[in-house]
Amino acid sequence: MAKSKLIVPIIIALAFKSATTFSQNAGGNGLLWEISGNGLKNKSYIFGTMHLIPEKEFFIPKTLQEKLLSTKILATEIEMNIPLLKQVSLAKKMILPDEKSIKDFMNPEDYKKLETYCKDSVKLSDKKIAQYFRLKPYFATSMLVKDMIGDFKTYDKEIEKLASGKKIKNVGLETIDDQLSIFDSISIEKQLEELYGELNLMKEFRELLLLYKTGNVDEMAAQATKELDAEKLLFSRNKKWVPILDKLVKKNSTFIAVGAAHLGGETGIINQLRKLGYQVNTLE
Repeated sequence: MAKSKLIVPIIIALAFKSATTFSQNAGGNGLLWEISGNGLKNKSYIFGTMHLIPEKEFFIPKTLQEKLLSTKILATEIEMNIPLLKQVSLAKKMILPDEKSIKDFMNPEDYKKLETYCKDSVKLSDKKIAQYFRLKPYFATSMLVKDMIGDFKTYDKEIEKLASGKKIKNVGLETIDDQLSIFDSISIEKQLEELYGELNLMKEFRELLLLYKTGNVDEMAAQATKELDAEKLLFSRNKKWVPILDKLVKKNSTFIAVGAAHLGGETGIINQLRKLGYQVNTLE
């Protein structure tokens, strides 16, 4: 099993699509939460991740490592190890069909603005632009953000490293094929609208990061209605994950690490677990 470089553009895409899509009702501030009650013999935990963060700004809440290492299972959005042959197969699904480029889906004027932005603001060469624009727009955006940020870390991978060092089993709440199918269900034109939108990716990213650092779920709730694809990227996935989490926490002490956007809201993980009878309280 190889650590997958393929995960990087996918988790960046998810970071940009959902990092600030919170809804209300979590009822507290913080990124790390404790699950207890409802007959549980051992406590479990939820940590809201931001899938991408500059390396120099990466931080681990002081109690995260302690709580993680007290558990038996690490539940992440996808299992973090992907065999090499699977990586190759999945990589093909990130590419636009029929040897097309993003240029083929845009009018000349809009494309010129996008190309100029990539050259002047992202500092991409013509060769890199050609490579990135062969990708579906969400993944092209991922690569642009990666280049602008430079050295970065992802909570998902860093937490998995800590867990694997202590032989804590990693389970995925969905497959990487599931995640790719979500992006494929959104039209190329719609993806392009969001890529072309503001053309200020770094400003948008910094706003996401600052909001994430507050850990204030209610403050983040104001962003919820801005996410047009929240049903596909957030709400429906939460509904699928909660029955899986219910079984996991009943069987073993589990550390759940998923995008922070999945924690809050009426259909968020915290509220759904509370409806099942669990006590879910913030630790940070």
